[in-house]
Amino acid sequence: VRIDYVVTSPPYYGMKTYEQDQWLRLWFMGGSDRINYVNNNQLSHSGKEVFTRNLSEVWNRIAEKASPGLKMAIRFGAITSAKSDPSEILRNSLNVSTADWVITTIRSAGNAGDGNRQSTQMGERAKSRTIEERDFYVRLAT
Repeated sequence: VRIDYVVTSPPYYGMKTYEQDQWLRLWFMGGSDRINYVNNNQLSHSGKEVFTRNLSEVWNRIAEKASPGLKMAIRFGAITSAKSDPSEILRNSLNVSTADWVITTIRSAGNAGDGNRQSTQMGERAKSRTIEERDFYVRLAT
């Protein structure tokens, strides 16, 4: 089976574990009722270059299952403590990939402060500014 479209939002650089943010959803779908704090099999955050290479491996695996001309929408941003340029990281990860990805469009997706995020709903105040998220539209060159 070949895939034609992918919509994804990979973990942002510096987000060392991200399963915890999803534990309730996973529990509702039959997963464990306990939060897993182990981060095995997740992208490495030991440095931007390592993270970029790991993310490029994700793109390589997608390309292996892709139909010619696959289209992919990627929402990507950053966490404030990671001091990084998310657009640069994502572009580099696509360029490092062995697949021939072409970025067709980049659009602002606003930032976490613009939406009804969990912390806002729970009455928490942001301790730092939020970073703009971007939507990248890419295709696999044929």
